[in-house]
Parts: sequence; C-alpha cells; structure tokens
Amino acid sequence: MFALTRLFLIALCLSTTFAALPSYAQDENLPENMTYDPAYTGWVNKTAEDIRAAQRASLADKGFIKPNVVQVAIVHEPYMEDDQFGIQMAVPDMISGCYSLTPLEYEAKFTEPHYLDIKVKKYRRVPPEGSSAVRKCDQQNKMSTALMVLSKKDLMSKGTQEIRFSTEVGVDNYRVILDENHLELIPRSMMIFRAQNMAGPLKDRILYSFQSDKMVALQVPMAKPGEDLTNQILKFAQTRAMTPADPSKPAQWTGNGMAIYYFYDQNGHIIDQIGKDGYAEIGKVSVDRPYDGPEGRTTAAQELSVFVTRPGTQL
Repeated sequence: MFALTRLFLIALCLSTTFAALPSYAQDENLPENMTYDPAYTGWVNKTAEDIRAAQRASLADKGFIKPNVVQVAIVHEPYMEDDQFGIQMAVPDMISGCYSLTPLEYEAKFTEPHYLDIKVKKYRRVPPEGSSAVRKCDQQNKMSTALMVLSKKDLMSKGTQEIRFSTEVGVDNYRVILDENHLELIPRSMMIFRAQNMAGPLKDRILYSFQSDKMVALQVPMAKPGEDLTNQILKFAQTRAMTPADPSKPAQWTGNGMAIYYFYDQNGHIIDQIGKDGYAEIGKVSVDRPYDGPEGRTTAAQELSVFVTRPGTQL
C-alpha cells in the first residue's frame, strides 16, 4: 500500500511540473514550422515572422500570391519610342500544371528627392475551367510578369538616382547611372529583386544603350555561352556597311555568357529588315567546333545564324 501511495505522489508531482513548463506552441495561430526557440525565451525572428505573415495573407486573400523572388531586366519592345525602355519584373512560378497566371500587380511613383519607388504586390494562379481546357493546357512552369514603360526624359526630369524595389517582406535598392546614350542599374542588394543578364567588367549591373535612328544590335543565339565571335561579326558587319558603335568594345556580354554586338547602320538598309516581331535573320557566320571523326578529334566549320534587333531586344 505504501509503495502504491508513493508512486501516486511521484506521478502527481511530475504532472504538476510539466504543466508549469512553457508550451511549445507559442502562438496557436502559427503554422507548425514556427521558429525554434529551445530556451523558451519568447525571442522571435523578425524576418521569419514577416515571411510567415505574408504567407498567411496570401492564403487568405482569395488565392493571390505575394512573391518572394522577382527577376528584373531592361527590355525594349518594338512599339516603344527610341528613348523609351521597359523595366520588366517577372516571377518564375515553379509549380507546373494546368494553371494560367494573372499579370503581376505593382504600383510606382517618383519620390523626392531622387527616388523611383516600385512596389510589387501580388498575382494569382487561375485554374482551367472545363475538361477541354485541362486537356489542352500547357503544363510548363509559368511566369507572371509586369512591364513598367519609362523614358530617358522621365528619369532625367525627375533627377532619379535610385530605384527602390519592394514587396511586403523586403526592399532592394538599385543605383541609377544615366546619360544621353546609356542607362545602368547597379543593384546594392538582391535579396528579393534579382537582376538578370548582368554585364560590365564585373558582371554587376544591367546595361542598356538608348537606340538612335541608326543603331542596331547583332545577336547569334546559337553561339555557346562564352564563345567570342567578335572577329567573325566585325567582318560580317563590315561587308554590310555597318560600323561598330564602340570600336574599343564592340560586344556587350550578358549575365548568361552571351554576347550582343552594337553597330551603326548608316544607310538604314539593315534596320528596314526588322519585322513586326522585332528581329530579322540577316545572314550567317562560320565558327570552328570540335568534331570527333574517324581520325579522332578535329574541328569542323559550323554556320550560325545572325539576327538583327534594336538595342534592348533580347532573343
């Protein structure tokens, strides 16, 4: 009897002790993957809290999604004027399936003394309606995009020196360097907004050349990353009465290792070939590639197509 009484008292003490300990669930409204706090101090990771709050809001806001990665690039579409360009923001949605994506919502304003503030908000996956739509759907990974059209005049008149990209969970600042012929966006951070096709000696900035009436860009999409075709392209352009826009540096290298070559088309006969899609194939260049034949590895000439576009158009 004494042994049973002692066991009962021990069990009662243990249950009282455990009941007094802090609960693991510091907030019953938080998801299970909450911040680990082994000392039960109540310390909260502010960044993690912000991300979870954004996730909760996304789930509750009628299926809208707030992105945590946005790709940033400068583009030039055929409908734009010579001094215009577009800041393209894209969210690669990694969930494939029978969905379409709404455009990426954003708001923008110029702010004193020298800022352009761009806040990216949300997008939504839209499921297909009907069995026929499901059968015909494209199941590749999708991308929600937004395009903000600006001009050289816009930035110069406002004295813009910095673009502040933001979402609900973070901000990335891009320094702006602008003159009559060139625009550079230099990211100070890329926590959320990731610059695409970075160029320059250190591959640390987005470069854009404002097109004049006579400037064109030559591109060879089938070239291998890092393959330098400068000599072939210079000869190709010379036979077509084109002159390098910058003789000391005819090629601009993009972040994915591809080169774009800028030239002046003095008489306009190359520009006239650019179609409504913004490009035209104007010839071929030859490059030697490794070839494994009956006598071992040699090189064989391979022809690659050369395309002309306006500066800022990427193939």
